[in-house]
Amino acid sequence: MSDLTTTRTFARELLQTLNGEPQPEWRACFSTDGSEEPTGIAPVCPDEDHERADGSVYGCCPLPVIECDSYPMAAYLAALLNADRQEKDTRKGESTPQPLGTCGRALSTGKPCPEHPTPQPPALTVYRASHDSIVMGLYTTATEARAHCVAEERHSWAKHETPLFDWIEDEEDGVAELVTVDKGGETESETGYVVTAIEVASTYDEEADE
Repeated sequence: MSDLTTTRTFARELLQTLNGEPQPEWRACFSTDGSEEPTGIAPVCPDEDHERADGSVYGCCPLPVIECDSYPMAAYLAALLNADRQEKDTRKGESTPQPLGTCGRALSTGKPCPEHPTPQPPALTVYRASHDSIVMGLYTTATEARAHCVAEERHSWAKHETPLFDWIEDEEDGVAELVTVDKGGETESETGYVVTAIEVASTYDEEADE
């Protein structure tokens, strides 16, 4: 299985978990407050009252919302994802390839070669930005998730105020909490904004639910 096939499979499993739709149609959207152009991408909103020409993101909109830093890049990635969703896993007239072991031997049983098992793909981690348990978005990097939290917290401050921000990290739980710090650096105040690292499973583990 190629790297593209593996990552596509993981991404579609994540989208299925988030929205119940593994291959949504994508659009460019306004993922950053105050931007003049839609610099992010998100699945098309299924709400009939949300017009397709409206690039805003509302509570009815499905996740994830991904910031791309520029409109050309957002439009390009949305077009790529929409083209990919139209691709067939197997082209017409071609046979479905049999699974291979790392030795390159096709196995008619459909199972990995017992002598040379296919290595497991790396775990996929996403970062959830939330405020008081309300999910604001999922990101592929902690940096973007934290930037979202800081941007939202700044809205609660006057323009002439210059708050100092810091993150309290719990590496064991994969959680980082945004706090404000006074100028003396002695007093920390909670903001309610949290970034949580979430590992996305590639397979269902029945025992994990017990």
